[in-house]
Amino acid sequence: MASIHSYISVVNLDKFTRFIFIFLFFAIISVPGLVDIFNIQPTVEPIVENRTLAPLPNFSGIGDISKTIDQSMKWFDDHFGLRSLLIRVKNQIDFSVFSISNRVHIGKGGWLFYRSVIDKYEQKIEAMSDADMDNAVQLIAKLRDYLTARSIELVVITIQMNYRFYPEYLPASAQFAIKQHRFDDFKAKLSALPGITYMDTTPLLFQTKEKRPIFHKTNFHWNDPAAFEVAKVLVDHLADGNNDPSLRWRLPLDIEKKPLFGGVARFMPLLFPYQEEEALFIAPIPPDQTTPLMYERNVGPFEVVSHASQYSKKLLPPAVVLGDSFMDGVDRCGLPHHFESEYRAVIYHAPMNDILRAMPSDTRYFVFEFIEVALPNLNSILSFDPKVVEEKPKS
Repeated sequence: MASIHSYISVVNLDKFTRFIFIFLFFAIISVPGLVDIFNIQPTVEPIVENRTLAPLPNFSGIGDISKTIDQSMKWFDDHFGLRSLLIRVKNQIDFSVFSISNRVHIGKGGWLFYRSVIDKYEQKIEAMSDADMDNAVQLIAKLRDYLTARSIELVVITIQMNYRFYPEYLPASAQFAIKQHRFDDFKAKLSALPGITYMDTTPLLFQTKEKRPIFHKTNFHWNDPAAFEVAKVLVDHLADGNNDPSLRWRLPLDIEKKPLFGGVARFMPLLFPYQEEEALFIAPIPPDQTTPLMYERNVGPFEVVSHASQYSKKLLPPAVVLGDSFMDGVDRCGLPHHFESEYRAVIYHAPMNDILRAMPSDTRYFVFEFIEVALPNLNSILSFDPKVVEEKPKS
């Protein structure tokens, strides 16, 4: 039988253990506050969240205490000490140990895929009815009719997502994306639309994939060498339409490899940034092979406008290019060097009414590029009123 002394020792040890546990608990939860009080800044890069953090509550007019408490909690959640460090530690553990992330599908072979694109936007496409698809095609037909009446050729370019070309790298959490096909149904309808030039980039990209990678592993976008192939086909088509071989693509494909810390990887803030070591890029174009260009920025609805020097060789007539960030790679490959002028607008940044109103009278091509997941939003991108377009701007 245990002695009374032994019993007391066990009881005291138990109390001491509980005391230590309680002390450590309060010490740990006090660290963020002490960090704020003493302004201790850990050597970790702040997290870029692409949102406005909660502001400090206005305590001068406390009337609704529950509202003030709610605002205070939101402010604390966004500003407590060591926040960036703790978030990065948590994400690093999830990534390195469990291969999971609440923002990114972590695929095989180092491939990363936005969860929002696959889980949210792709589902919106799959939910589109045949009537929705037909309406999207009619929006393009309406734009075609408006442009054709002004002797402008409409070129439509569609781009599918990286997981269409690399389904083998999708993780188990995103395997359902392989079976989604509604965008293919839309492409079939668009291919049957007369009076436009339609570039379905999917076959060309599959051909290019047989030679080299066409998408970045840590970035949402295609790589510039893939964009180069699309740019070349586009320019050659327009040159052939002019029956002038001298207008065809004339820039070389010079590929270079370098590390890339892509946007998808940045979307997953880690302690040790994850990057791909040999991403493909286009080497700088030799000056003697380029067209001398003058650039303007923020000209009405156009974010970038380029004009070729009057002493340049013969070029394609002016073009308006409306597209998303995938067109950045096309421009980097040298697309503007093949046109007398290029007026670049970005979808979602300017209403179609404004773009058509500002379109120069000598425009001969209207290039509209969009990625797969933009399909449900074509109504907001392409809707315009011809009467509004023709109105003279108010002085």
